[in-house]
Amino acid sequence: MINDPDFIYVATLDDLREKEVIVISGEDRPIAIFWNGGKVLAVDNRCPHLGFPLHQGTVKDGILTCHWHHARFDLSSGCAFDLFADDVPTYQVKVDDDEIYIAKLTNEQPTKEYYLNRLKRGLEQNIALIQAKSIIGLLETGVDFRDIVREIALFGASNHDNWQDGMTLLPAVANLWPYLSKDTKIYALSLASRRLSSNCAGMPARRERYPLRSDQNEAEQLERWFKHWVLVRHRDGAERTLLTAAIKSQNSPIINDLVFGTITDRIYSTTGHTLDFANKSFEILKAIGWDHLEKILPTLVSGICNARGEEESSSWRNPIDLIPEIRKIEEELYKYNLESNKIAKVPSGLNDILLGNDPNLILNTLKDILIRGVDPTEIAKNIAYTAALRMAHFPESNDINDWFGPLHTFTYSNAIYQILKRSINYNTIRGILHGAMSVYVDRFLNIPKAKFPDERIDLESLSTESDELLESIFENLDRRQSWDTVTAPVSRYIRLQHPVEPLIDTLAKATLREDLDFHKLQCLEAGVQQAQLWAGQPEEEHIYIAVSRHLAAHCPTRRAESQMTRTAIRLHRGEPLYEEI
Repeated sequence: MINDPDFIYVATLDDLREKEVIVISGEDRPIAIFWNGGKVLAVDNRCPHLGFPLHQGTVKDGILTCHWHHARFDLSSGCAFDLFADDVPTYQVKVDDDEIYIAKLTNEQPTKEYYLNRLKRGLEQNIALIQAKSIIGLLETGVDFRDIVREIALFGASNHDNWQDGMTLLPAVANLWPYLSKDTKIYALSLASRRLSSNCAGMPARRERYPLRSDQNEAEQLERWFKHWVLVRHRDGAERTLLTAAIKSQNSPIINDLVFGTITDRIYSTTGHTLDFANKSFEILKAIGWDHLEKILPTLVSGICNARGEEESSSWRNPIDLIPEIRKIEEELYKYNLESNKIAKVPSGLNDILLGNDPNLILNTLKDILIRGVDPTEIAKNIAYTAALRMAHFPESNDINDWFGPLHTFTYSNAIYQILKRSINYNTIRGILHGAMSVYVDRFLNIPKAKFPDERIDLESLSTESDELLESIFENLDRRQSWDTVTAPVSRYIRLQHPVEPLIDTLAKATLREDLDFHKLQCLEAGVQQAQLWAGQPEEEHIYIAVSRHLAAHCPTRRAESQMTRTAIRLHRGEPLYEEI
C-alpha cells in the first residue's frame, strides 16, 4: 500500500488485466488506466480534440485511437500523431504489491514558457484548439494579455505579407479588454488568434526590406518620398522609406502624419479600409510597445500602395461629382494653419447639415468651422456620431449586404477620430472631409428611415432589472425577428443608467458566439470607443442602438466557429463533456 496523498488507488493488476481499461474520477477530470504491452498507462479520459471518452477507443501496438474523429495517440507519452487533436495529458503510475496508484495531477504541469511555446506551435500549425488552450493557460497563470497579443501580432508580422482581418481583430480585442468578463476575453482573443493564423497558413514568411543606411534624411523629405512611392505603387521604395522614418520617429507625431497623410492623398481608399487598418496598427503598437514598430508597420505597405481611392471609381461621381468638390476644399484648407488654435465650439445644427442632402453645404461648413478654430477631433467625433445614426436608422427593407456601406463609414470615422487624437495636421484633417462625404453617400440607405426603438415599442413595458434585460438580448438574437426586439432592451438598459460594462460584455459575447466576419466585432469596438465620448447623453444610447441593430441583422448563425474555444474552456476546467462518462 502506498501512503502518498498525491496518489489515488485504482484497482489491482488482476482487475486491470481482465478489464484492459478502467476509468476513475480523478482530482479534476476522469482518468483512463490502460493495460497494454505488460504496462500500466494512464491518460486523461477526454480526447483533447473534442472530449470524447478515450476508454471507448481502441489500443493497438501502443497506439490509442479515438474513433470519433480517428485521432491517434502514443499511449505512453500522450503525444498526438494527428496534430489537429493536441496531445493528451498523461499520469504517473505506481504499482505496489499488485495494487495500482495514479498521481492526482498530470505529468505536464505547464509554465508560462510552456504555454507560450504551445501558442506559437498552434499558430504555426493553424490549430485553433491548441491556440485556445494556450491562451487559457497563459491567462490562468497570470500572464498580462498584452504579452499574448504581442506574441500573436509578431507571429503575424513575420508570417504573412499584408495586413488582414486577424491583425485588425487583435487591437479591437485589446481595446475591448477592460469591459469583458473572463470567458468573453478567452473567446475574443481566441478568435483573433485563429483568424490571424488562418491568414498566415500556407503563406511564405514576409520578405524583409531594410531601412536606408543614410541618417541624413529629414522627416519632410522622407514624407515626400513615401508619398511618391505610394503614388506610383512602388512597394519596395515605400517600405524602405517607411522603415527609415520609423527608426527616426518611433512613437511621435511624425510617423502618424507620414502614414495617414499619405493614405488621405487618396479619397476614402478601399472603402475606408486602408486608413482603418493603419489606425489599428498604431493601436496594436500602443498595446505591445512602440519598439515593435519596424515589425508591424511594413505589413501595411502593400495595402497602402495598392489601394484605390474613390477618385479612381465612379460611385462618388453621381449624381454629383464629389471628387472635384472635395479637392477644392482641400486646397482652400491648405492655406490655413489648422493646428494653431482650437478655441471655437462645434456649432449647433452641424449634425443636421452632415445628415443633409447638400454635399457642398457640408464641405463648406466643415471648411468654415475648421478655419474658425473648431477642434478637428470634436468635428470627427460628430461625424462618427452621424455615421452611427445611419446605422441606427438602417431599415430592414434594405438588402443585408448594404450594411457594409454605413459600417465602413462608421469604423472609418472612428479611425479618423483616433488619428487626430494622436496628431493634427492638414493631411490628417482631410480625412474629416472624406468621412463626411461617406456619410452623405450613405443617405439613400436611410430611405425609409428606420425609427428608434422607443418610437415603435413601449420601453416602459420592459423589465427594469439589468440581468433580465441583458438575457433578453441573447434570447432575441436567437430568433430571426424584428431587430427592434434587440435594440429595445439596449435602449432601456442605457436609459435606466445601469453600468455599461455588462452591456458591452453581453454584446461582445453575443458577437463572438456567431460565425461572423471581423467587421462585427470591429463595429462593436468602434461603437464602444465613440459611445464613451457621449457618456450620459442621448448620443450614447443612439450609438449602442446602431451597434446592436447591426448585430441583430446578422444573427443567428450556425455558431460553429467558436466550438473549439468552448471545448478548450471545458477541458481546461476538467468538465466532463459527455454525461455517460
